[in-house]
Amino acid sequence: MISTPAHTVGSVMPAADSAPPQPDSLWRAWTEPHAYAVGFRTARSALAALLAQRGVKRVWLPAFVCAEVAAAASAGGREIVWASVDSALRIDPSIYSAARVGDAILAIDYFGRSPDAEFRAYARSHAGPDSLWIEDRAHALAPDAPPWGQVLLYSPRKLVGVGDGGLLVGDAPMPLPDPVHIGDEAALWAPEDAKALDPQGLDPSTWFPRFRQREAAFGIDHLPISPRSREALHRVSARGVSVRRRGNYRVLLDALADYALWPEVSPTFAPLAFPVRVKDRDTVVARLGERGVFCARHWSALPCPRDGFDAAWTLAGDILSIPCDQRYDAEDMFRVIDALKAVARPA
Repeated sequence: MISTPAHTVGSVMPAADSAPPQPDSLWRAWTEPHAYAVGFRTARSALAALLAQRGVKRVWLPAFVCAEVAAAASAGGREIVWASVDSALRIDPSIYSAARVGDAILAIDYFGRSPDAEFRAYARSHAGPDSLWIEDRAHALAPDAPPWGQVLLYSPRKLVGVGDGGLLVGDAPMPLPDPVHIGDEAALWAPEDAKALDPQGLDPSTWFPRFRQREAAFGIDHLPISPRSREALHRVSARGVSVRRRGNYRVLLDALADYALWPEVSPTFAPLAFPVRVKDRDTVVARLGERGVFCARHWSALPCPRDGFDAAWTLAGDILSIPCDQRYDAEDMFRVIDALKAVARPA
């Protein structure tokens, strides 16, 4: 019989705006020293606005990507070209030799980690006025290399407990959202505020349905980031959050190298989560949930075709994101380790 946990691990983060403004805030870490930083309600809205502003007709996307990014990239009838990834989420940059003048190339700092040095060097050497290289940092709180993209794209609600937000950061003029926030800010933040009242996570009926409802309601629009979310990013210490995440990741890696997507990589980045590959992934998710460990699937379905992208689709069937964020300590990680080993086999 499985005992009821004292608290759960994973799922919705509590509201992140209770601290005073921080000198090393996420906002400063993400935006300085760049000339431009603009906030939309979501990263997908920010991406669609950027592509429209630059007149892009064709976008290169990695095969392993969420449907929301693909929807933003194709908005307005833009063509998508898919770039294959290998089983470790690497992209061979020679794929982009077929890129045309005016194309946009988007690649992802998966789970917070920068692409390898070869890719970064290729991106920097090919950036120019006739192309647009977009570094998707939706997973990346503090990557392990300097920016390689001409534009950085952030999604803070993936990383900390905020209600909305999608940031474009760079050194060329950016598209601007509508000048006035429209909407119920309290409703946007309802999941985070409800989770803050249930710090042990033992009553998900009070916050998880609100989270799912909000996420389903997000679309592509021209609305700005809410004032509360923008202010919250000044109240989160980039260093404090990064140190805790890296420490938790290392605890997991020491015990779960056989499961790890990157078994040889000790993080110098601030991870979104600890990615593993497991057999019968969806059953594992359910059995971990019974033990109070809630894990995301990045991603269970892909927008790219199956033909020609076998590695991406294989990953989509067995990859699992183990929580290791700043809410938790080593004791929590040991509990997660025990739970995973009890219910899962490495893929």
